[in-house]
Amino acid sequence: MDTGQGSEVLESNILYILTSKFDNKYGPTIVSQYPKHIAGFAQKGAQKTIQLASLMIPNNIEHRAAAGADCNTFKLYFNKIDSSYQLLPPINEQIEENSKEPSQISFINLVRAQSDKNDSRGSKIRSIALGTTLSNVEIMKPFLLMALEDMMLKDDDDNDKLVKNCFGTLNSIDLSAVRAILEDQPLQQMLQAVVNKNSLNNALDDNTESATRVRKMLKLTPIDRYGNRMLLDKGRIRIHFDQYAADSQFNHLTKDPLSIDLIACLPMHAKTCGHPLLSFLQRLVPLLENIPSTNYSFKIIINSDKSSKEQLCQFVIALSSLFGCFPHVSSSRSPCAISLPYIEVSMINTIKQYFEKHCKSLTFCVMGTANPIFKHHTELWDFYYNLDDETMLLSNDRSDNQRNSLWDPQLLKKFLHMNINEMAPFQNQDHIRIGLLAKFLGIIKEENPNSSEALSALKKVNVIQLMHLNNILNFGHGRDFNLLNSYLIGYKDFVIFDEFFRPASLQYMRWFTTLDSIIDCLFRSDQNLSERQQDLGSLHDILTDILQNIGTSTSNLEAFLASGFNYPFLRSSVGGNLLRKDFAGINVQKEIHENWKKGKSWLHIVDQESIGDGVIKYFVRDRSLNLLSLPLLLNSNIRRPKNSKTKSLDRNSGTSALPVSTATASLNSDYEGRRPRSMSLKWMLNLANPRSRDSILDTVSLRSGSDVSVYSFPSATSYPMTNGSGSSSSMSSASSSISSSSSKVSFKFLRGETEKIKKLSFEILSKIEEHPIGEILIKSSLNPFLQLVYEGSKVEFAKNLKDTTRT
Repeated sequence: MDTGQGSEVLESNILYILTSKFDNKYGPTIVSQYPKHIAGFAQKGAQKTIQLASLMIPNNIEHRAAAGADCNTFKLYFNKIDSSYQLLPPINEQIEENSKEPSQISFINLVRAQSDKNDSRGSKIRSIALGTTLSNVEIMKPFLLMALEDMMLKDDDDNDKLVKNCFGTLNSIDLSAVRAILEDQPLQQMLQAVVNKNSLNNALDDNTESATRVRKMLKLTPIDRYGNRMLLDKGRIRIHFDQYAADSQFNHLTKDPLSIDLIACLPMHAKTCGHPLLSFLQRLVPLLENIPSTNYSFKIIINSDKSSKEQLCQFVIALSSLFGCFPHVSSSRSPCAISLPYIEVSMINTIKQYFEKHCKSLTFCVMGTANPIFKHHTELWDFYYNLDDETMLLSNDRSDNQRNSLWDPQLLKKFLHMNINEMAPFQNQDHIRIGLLAKFLGIIKEENPNSSEALSALKKVNVIQLMHLNNILNFGHGRDFNLLNSYLIGYKDFVIFDEFFRPASLQYMRWFTTLDSIIDCLFRSDQNLSERQQDLGSLHDILTDILQNIGTSTSNLEAFLASGFNYPFLRSSVGGNLLRKDFAGINVQKEIHENWKKGKSWLHIVDQESIGDGVIKYFVRDRSLNLLSLPLLLNSNIRRPKNSKTKSLDRNSGTSALPVSTATASLNSDYEGRRPRSMSLKWMLNLANPRSRDSILDTVSLRSGSDVSVYSFPSATSYPMTNGSGSSSSMSSASSSISSSSSKVSFKFLRGETEKIKKLSFEILSKIEEHPIGEILIKSSLNPFLQLVYEGSKVEFAKNLKDTTRT
């Protein structure tokens, strides 16, 4: 493809551009396919081509002439058997690795109806669509809108030049860097996990001190390989069309740069349809309880006559993205699921045949339509939802309970150690159970947080339930049953984030679980020295593993930060058997508030704000960096009491370890009434002198409770922990030098181990700060007092390093 300057484009951003019109005699008609016909859609009268045309000229578009252009999306899937594309995805078929054809092509289509007295129907209807392998095809909408406006002003015979110039313009820029950023899973997980998107977007900008570091992280050069400028602007990449020489009549197409959001988060479509999406999920999730676990599958049709096609497609895409089993969001071994953002009447028979052919393989399906006739084809849906009046219809056509062979009852019994009926305890009962997710959907709808906070809350609920299920099933110990499948049939609440089911994420969540429990134990004022010795050994081991992991690669660091931001530190507020617990009559907001008022964990002293801003804002607040920094407050100067004649204390002596100081208390007025009188702001701020800080930490101990909730995640390494009663886990780390059966405590060991732990904590924070985004997170998420502690530690460890060098 010629760019206009004689250079050859090495990689096409756009594969096809299609145009269509409504012909008063033949109906929706494909006018042109550029640069060539799509395999399988060359024949004009073929059924597939007619269906494609109907997608480009949607139902009743002429009734929306006053509203301007509308937009919808669809995909074409490559079928390796006949080497052609089709509208529905092949199931259980893998495209050959050496195939030159992409497995799927995403299309964005813009269509407009314009009043025309010369037309017998009174309207001129035209559309233009482009196909690409880019995951975020929506970025092309502004460009395509300009092209459509040109089409409406010209005769059909004049559109060939327009299409050629569109194709050349969009392929004259290099989007390889953008693809790499959007497809970098660890990076995207980290960016998506940050709730405060404003501070994040402000940092992803060329007008900041860290712009050079950010560009290096993103591997983003100032100009692309064709010479086009690439600018960073408030979380977006803007690529200018500097090098393409368009025909003079189409110069306006190259005027505005292509703008691309750096955060490729499909569920963020929910920000444009948040309330309707929550209303739908509130109705759907409780009804999923009634589906037998042995035949857990569903087909959903979303219909809207009043919404634009763009709103309808965004709703279906957002819904599909929240259900992590769909191919575009899932990487796990999951059931077969398809998502069709928009379907037309011409596709009814094709879809019926498709369902019949794949009845034993297809498990989940979500479709969007603007034609109410689909309501009468009950074999196509189990749930039919009218988006306009928010009503839900249920199909009675579920008589064949064995139509789906995915779930094997004997296999379920074997791996879940429970009767299948127990997995759906309220089946066929008048009362519908409200699970934890359904409860939080109501809270989110009531408090109306922003889209980032709402998404973060759903993710944390997902992790809470996953932790509970994993603890019950004891995965990771020789079991091969898929955890995602178990979650699906266990909770049946639709919202699933596939990223948490990956082995690395499970490991990181386990680390945060263990850290949470150990720090709670160390902050107990009644902890004896023997318990402290064991916990310090475990803490040393886990911090060592974390440092080694995040030091291996930037991707590991980013995935670790993402897991920390998604970790639900308030999980103890929603206890019980979450698979069966009914939250219908439970005031979750009150329970979380009461838990906050008790203040019996390290969480209470690092939270600067009260719960008064709302449960969701409090629930999604990041605390992971605070947890990682708390070891800096451990007292490394613990000494043998003067009245003791031995160099160690008996395990059961009950001597208080006084591990840390209440100086970690947040700097808010609400805490003033609860902290000990011996604490002062002067002490908090006097951090430059390490001796002064140790003196502070040695003076007072933290009031803490002993009710610690412990979860266990699968891992090759397990860390011993003491619980509230002083008992320890049965497994010990191979790297720990402490025996759980030791009956003596060495003060010298305690001092040395504590110093090592503080250094490990400091090195972890330093490694995080080296990352451009990590630096931002430390400034925005770390408690102000702990930021001072961290800065003081820089002085302390720099001094120690200097003294060691002199020696």
